[in-house]
Amino acid sequence: MRLVDVTALTIALWQELGPEGSLLSFLPERQDNTHFSPAGAGQVAQLVARGLLATGVLAEHEVARLHENVPMECFAWPEPAAQVTGQIRR
Repeated sequence: MRLVDVTALTIALWQELGPEGSLLSFLPERQDNTHFSPAGAGQVAQLVARGLLATGVLAEHEVARLHENVPMECFAWPEPAAQVTGQIRR
């Protein structure tokens, strides 16, 4: 079985960044630090890709730019959904 322990990897990253540095990884309007900002999502995606590479799930030719910061314009982040009124039909 191949395992990428994303919890351990992200905890190590947040500890390395420290309380102030890790704030950029989360959405500022949320106070729970569980909802990633685009930058945070990119960081976690890179951690997962590195883990998959290290476990042999991905090959070297299947990954690129794992040690680069992903520019913000590369992210397509959806706008918050409009609030829906009324009841859901079942």
